[in-house]
Amino acid sequence: MSIDAGPVLMFGWEYPPAITGGLGTACRGLVTALAELGLRIFFVAPRLTSAPQPCGLNMINANDVEVPLEALNVSSAGQGSVALVAVDSALTPYANADSYLRSAAGHVPWSASDFTADSVRFDFTGGYGRSLFEEVARYADVASVLAGRLDFALIHAHDWMTFPAAFAAKARSGKPVVAHFHALEEDRCGGYGADERVLAIERHAVANADLIVAVSNRTAKMLTTSYGAAPGKIRVVHNGVEQPPPRVPARRSRHLGKLVTFLGRLTLQKGPDYFLEAAFLIARHRPDARFVMAGSGDMRPQLIERMAALGLTGRFHFAGFVDERRRAELLEETDCFIMPSVSEPFGLTPVEALQYGVPVVISKQSGVAEVLRGSIKVDFWDVRRLADVVLNILAHEPLARQLSEDGRRDANELTWLTAAKRVTAAYSEIQS
Repeated sequence: MSIDAGPVLMFGWEYPPAITGGLGTACRGLVTALAELGLRIFFVAPRLTSAPQPCGLNMINANDVEVPLEALNVSSAGQGSVALVAVDSALTPYANADSYLRSAAGHVPWSASDFTADSVRFDFTGGYGRSLFEEVARYADVASVLAGRLDFALIHAHDWMTFPAAFAAKARSGKPVVAHFHALEEDRCGGYGADERVLAIERHAVANADLIVAVSNRTAKMLTTSYGAAPGKIRVVHNGVEQPPPRVPARRSRHLGKLVTFLGRLTLQKGPDYFLEAAFLIARHRPDARFVMAGSGDMRPQLIERMAALGLTGRFHFAGFVDERRRAELLEETDCFIMPSVSEPFGLTPVEALQYGVPVVISKQSGVAEVLRGSIKVDFWDVRRLADVVLNILAHEPLARQLSEDGRRDANELTWLTAAKRVTAAYSEIQS
């Protein structure tokens, strides 16, 4: 895409420092690199906090966009089959603005200041709670309004929460859409209990996007086999990582023994239960081993119960969600990092660990396994093999050092600038 072709209207759901996972980190890395290449970007998110903006990047907080009431009528009546496919929201059943506002008021914290005579300003949490689908629908209304106010060349949307917004913007502007898949519902649910509403939105994006970006060959294959995507419409762009890391690794403390770390959401997809079972086996052979599980999620209560039943109290620490500073401190102290994901489209955390010189063990069922050639890969379900590998790393310093050096080399090759160049090449394809 030529720099003169016009700005990119990009939709995300989170942006650092307000993040809950890797999506926001990936968005920041990519848009910063795109801006460095000279592209102009309007980055829209439901709720943004103050953050430094690279030159060429305009951040738009959806909370601050006033939506004309007539736009709500258009959304509920005219775009239901495009922008709001399978979204269970307060928008679709109501034929006029007044009834919509009365209904939505039961779900959203409204105040008199939200309304003018002819417009409404939506309040977004930007989270993943029970009102998520309603927020996704309202976000699409904001997107439609923005598409009528901004001058841009194409639309780029990150994951299913933003796809309805992208197609609402396309319906208003006629501009092409790039659908960027960082994860699929099949990944998130681990093969159990997929949400049909999410699947419908993803399928709609696959069928109607002008181009698809997948974060790994693994994700690209799932898009073709499970979603019927045309292989010729998919471009694989592996994620990058900040170069150099935000902090210089400090000298690790050794007086508390060996530290084995898990960093990720405590959900079925990320395999924290397999980490816990491996920790039990490791602890039997390494009395000096300690374990940290950093992250939050719906599996936390059962993991705590299982940890206690295994007798790991005192050696196993649940750190909760860690911000960037605490994550850096944790990685500086870590001796081995494990990512036992059940189904991982990519996986940035092991790459970050490698930047700190930490040997990593990753599941074969991950996209990052495609690019971390020097790291050890294990089937997520093979807990005994996982424990044996970690014990070898902890026991043999030359092995740990070799894995650290090889892994750091692989990590250094994963730059956001490389990813951004591939994305701009994809832009050019739909702009030519």
